[in-house]
Amino acid sequence: MSSADPSHCGLIQVAALASYVVNRVPDLAFGKFGMRQTPEMNLVGQDFAVAKPVSVLTSSDKDFVPIQPTHVLLKTTAILDDKGAAKGDTPLLSGTTLRVLSEKDDFVEVARAGRRLGFLHKDDLAPLQ
Repeated sequence: MSSADPSHCGLIQVAALASYVVNRVPDLAFGKFGMRQTPEMNLVGQDFAVAKPVSVLTSSDKDFVPIQPTHVLLKTTAILDDKGAAKGDTPLLSGTTLRVLSEKDDFVEVARAGRRLGFLHKDDLAPLQ
């Protein structure tokens, strides 16, 4: 949204937002659909602020983990640490839904309910449909 604030005043004005849309839509439509769309703009009345850009995630939120699962565990398996050693005594049960956070070589980092758990072999998971 900061691109819609050409004056850098910290507020997004209606006219600036409309101008931004008019300038961006033709290229975006051509890239997506292979044809240009031309929006029309007819503003009447006083300009006013419609938004103020804010930071949604700050540096203190770097450990934020989405809770929506992306994969299901195919077989009961132990959670591994970043060196590949078993982490804890309680395995994850087959059918457990997990969020894949990252992938490196044959392993993925997983989370459940917004909490990082550790690593699993990527062949032990299937994507949710």
